[in-house]
Amino acid sequence: MRGYMGSKRDIRERFAPKFIVQPSGCHEWTGCVMPNGYGQISQNGRPAYAHRVAWELAFGDPGERFVLHSCDNRKCVNVEHLFLGTFNENMADMVAKRRQAHGTRNGHAKLDEQKVRDIRASSDKGIALARQYGVSHSLVSMIRSGKIWKFA
Repeated sequence: MRGYMGSKRDIRERFAPKFIVQPSGCHEWTGCVMPNGYGQISQNGRPAYAHRVAWELAFGDPGERFVLHSCDNRKCVNVEHLFLGTFNENMADMVAKRRQAHGTRNGHAKLDEQKVRDIRASSDKGIALARQYGVSHSLVSMIRSGKIWKFA
């Protein structure tokens, strides 16, 4: 029962001792961290993202908006490093910071950087390269035009 009573403490009281101020200015969460790297704390009997709770404690409920990190540190709960955004703004932020699964980080990737370089260097027809690498002709075309695999 002691654990149950502990969860009845005010969220501010439970939140305050669970971060350490880093030289970067990040307030790094030291409590529970989810597998995706974000801090977690129980709020109203439910798990909640720590950075979202930090925003709520400082400014109120963000509603449907996402709480984003300007520092790109998932454990950071410093409200000076947080800002609100829409789903689309969150996705654009992820792409701008190159955190999306791209290239070989994409679990479905059939190509690696060397194969992409080989495709770009080849004078073979796109359809032949597509067959050779087990990908679509349109993928070969997008690689050659630089629309995807922008590393090189």
